Amino acid sequence: MTVSVRPGAAVDGPLRVTTARFSTRDPDLGDAYLSETFRCASERISLEDGYRLRAARTALGAVSVGRLQLVAHERRRLAPGEAVSVAHLLGGRYRVAAGGAELDVRPGEVVLDPGGGCQLEWEDVELDAVVLPTRLVADTALESVDLDPRRFRFTGQRPVSRAALEHWVAALRYVETYVLANPAARRSELVLGATLRLLASAALVVFPSTASGASPQLPEPATPIVARRAAAFIEEHAARPITLSEIAATARVTPRALQYAFRRTFDTTPTGYHRRVRLERAHRELQLAAPEDGETVTTIAARWGFANPGRFAALYRRTYGTSPSTTLRG
Repeated sequence: MTVSVRPGAAVDGPLRVTTARFSTRDPDLGDAYLSETFRCASERISLEDGYRLRAARTALGAVSVGRLQLVAHERRRLAPGEAVSVAHLLGGRYRVAAGGAELDVRPGEVVLDPGGGCQLEWEDVELDAVVLPTRLVADTALESVDLDPRRFRFTGQRPVSRAALEHWVAALRYVETYVLANPAARRSELVLGATLRLLASAALVVFPSTASGASPQLPEPATPIVARRAAAFIEEHAARPITLSEIAATARVTPRALQYAFRRTFDTTPTGYHRRVRLERAHRELQLAAPEDGETVTTIAARWGFANPGRFAALYRRTYGTSPSTTLRG
């Protein structure tokens, strides 16, 4: 399935969403799969109780989210690339060496491969893995700090705190539950674009990087006219996943300046304004929709970028004083 998603400079062209599963007890087939998927070469140490590999992977363009289960003892060398990967170890033994440091990762922990290449050793592992283009993460960082994207890099492989680790796990579970497992959400440009930014933002929060110590962008003067021009752009393009950087470029100001102008003019952020417009459009569709035609609250909510039906219902009730299902039936 291909969905045309344009979340700003970080992703070019349509976003292809594909899901693939792989399972084998053949070590050579497993090695070929892992070498191609994770750009790595291997050295098998032992098979112990017999080799087994199971993998499930969903790709959203160059971003991928997947789970891997491997019964084997291997060393692997990951080549440098233009993407970072985050592994959440669920079970087994996992050791990674990069930049002169060796880390033993215990079940429940998360670790980052910053894209510069590393050596890893794993034994009977089960893990969740997310791969993100470095460019996507750098462009996401630029929306809040003054940083040359060419100088962006991660500076550590472990989360900055226990709370940061839990933040990553919660973000991943949200994507798995409300996006990947929701057919309506998987078809939504708005949901998919937001998912890319959610994962990139989570990586920036969880792991130390050059953006962590960068100075916030100082807001330059921006008039209410600039805010209204940007608001008109949001309303015209509300059905697609526009980013803060894209809106700011249209208004010809920096992202921080635009946020400042929106606070002064609309008492909200550009993202909050976009959410408000999307909620209004969903409300309008609920009023006009006919349940007998197969329309549901979940499909309409997802079409307007609300992947979590419970959160959508709560926001809708706070805004309109009734439930979305009541509006749909009315």
